[in-house]
Amino acid sequence: MKKMDEKELVILSIGSAHELSQKASDARDYARIRRIWQMVKDDPELVGDANDYHNYSVVLSRLDDYLTAYHIVERGLQQFPYNTDLLADAIYYGSNCKKYIEARNYVDILTKRPYSSWTWRAFQFTIDFLRGSWDWEDNPSDVENSLNIALTLAEKYRKYYPSDERSYLSGYKIRMDLAKAAMDSDQYEKSKKYEEDALEGLRKTIDKGEYAAVQCCLRYADEMFRKQKFDEVIRVCDRALQFGQESATARLGYFMYLSAQSREAILYKKKEWRKDTQEVETIYREYLAALSDTGSDYIRNIKRRVDILSARSGVPVIDSLQKKLDATPDNVNINQLLEMLREAAGQED
Repeated sequence: MKKMDEKELVILSIGSAHELSQKASDARDYARIRRIWQMVKDDPELVGDANDYHNYSVVLSRLDDYLTAYHIVERGLQQFPYNTDLLADAIYYGSNCKKYIEARNYVDILTKRPYSSWTWRAFQFTIDFLRGSWDWEDNPSDVENSLNIALTLAEKYRKYYPSDERSYLSGYKIRMDLAKAAMDSDQYEKSKKYEEDALEGLRKTIDKGEYAAVQCCLRYADEMFRKQKFDEVIRVCDRALQFGQESATARLGYFMYLSAQSREAILYKKKEWRKDTQEVETIYREYLAALSDTGSDYIRNIKRRVDILSARSGVPVIDSLQKKLDATPDNVNINQLLEMLREAAGQED
């Protein structure tokens, strides 16, 4: 793609700088992006609204240029010193370009503002910064203090954004972090209590059903599967399908995958399980449902489990599942199976 002539470069505002930088990013013209920023930097009269500064910084952050993104929001904060989105951006970008002290100062400024002015980004980025204090705080007690502050913010997050399931997930993650921190000082009962509270918080959110909680279901089902509590896995996977979402936050096929395996584990514990043709066919159907909502990430494992189940039970694979399996590729690296599956499901720390 032909690069734009530098003589054409005219910047009228921060919004203009954002649009020009986005076009340059799409064209992979990184030198032009740098030139645009230099021109903005050299002209203190250029202004924009708070969204312009935020959107401009996002272009640079997507290129992992967190330092420039940080400088852009710093510029924005000179014009809008208490904009909570820009303060949140400064915290996030600052922690990614080694400006930890500056980021902490912005946390102090933000936490003095009314929570009613906080956007979801302000809550999420501040909590993430405090959770990440392991990476730059030397004193473990300072880390634990940061986590306790984060937990308080998570409660506020849930209060002000009750329909955003990230607020509930934040509380879960922080309590799990505190559980690990308690283990460092051999406080095993305290650690166990934090973990129990973390999981109980997810369960209550899921069971209450007031807001879509698919990501909460994902975390909870994963934990129950690891703990081999298969009945609970099946229940939660079914619950996940009952939530409606405009945009899916997790692959529903993953829930079917966990549910099918959980049903298998329970089935194999029965004395005369081979006679339970109906349950075997239910498992087949859940594997079929799993295949309908995924690519080739974990098809090989499903194929193997279906083949084994069919051979052991003597129950033929249902036609619709067999046709689906026959039509799918079989080139998955089994060693990467679970990691790929979780990534596909949209699960993050």
